[in-house]
Amino acid sequence: MTISVRATGQALLVRLWRQFQGTSTDATEKADLGLALWERRYWVKVSAIEANFEDLAARHGRRHPLLIRLRQLWWEYSRGRNLRADRLRQQMVKRLWTGCNEYDREPRQFYTETLLEPSYLQYSFEVLEWAPRTADWVAEVTKLDARQPWRNCWIDDPASHPFNTTFAACNPDGPLFVPRGMTSEEVAASVVVEPTLPASSVCAPWVTQFGAGGDDDASDEESKDSPNLGATTP
Repeated sequence: MTISVRATGQALLVRLWRQFQGTSTDATEKADLGLALWERRYWVKVSAIEANFEDLAARHGRRHPLLIRLRQLWWEYSRGRNLRADRLRQQMVKRLWTGCNEYDREPRQFYTETLLEPSYLQYSFEVLEWAPRTADWVAEVTKLDARQPWRNCWIDDPASHPFNTTFAACNPDGPLFVPRGMTSEEVAASVVVEPTLPASSVCAPWVTQFGAGGDDDASDEESKDSPNLGATTP
């Protein structure tokens, strides 16, 4: 569904959400904002790339065709990355963040709690730098995500997300954070509730039905009756 560039309120919230997820429905929506949000959390250090170029120059000469081409590609990518980062800042900070608060005497457009909604992937205050050590960046990112699941907003490890281990566990009517490609039952079965929470506060039914260390014999009927397991977060 196309949403006008002049949209406000809930329509604008959906329009922004789609772009931050890396999707768009028409030319006015920028799907590369999703890439920009990811890049912010895996910001390849310019100094690391320049050090590699200097090493190649020492071995092959500064006029080697491969080095010249690599420098050109890096320049193009770096310029595009900076432009994407600027557009992301305009949409995330200037529109979403200010829209969630009373700003410049203007009433807020969205609930302030939107800033804590886990499907709105977090925008870090500073870029999170990363210096690749090998030519296989994909393999390195995979290992980095395993060590630091928060860097990618727990997309690959939703069971460890504080939203699930703390907030959802204490709010029986609230949904779990469930990324695309996973089921609520899968996530619930892996969640380890924050151990410092008072037992009286942990009241979500999925904790005993599906939670790690819970009753493995919970029936399918109980699953259907659980109010929050049917609500997934795209």
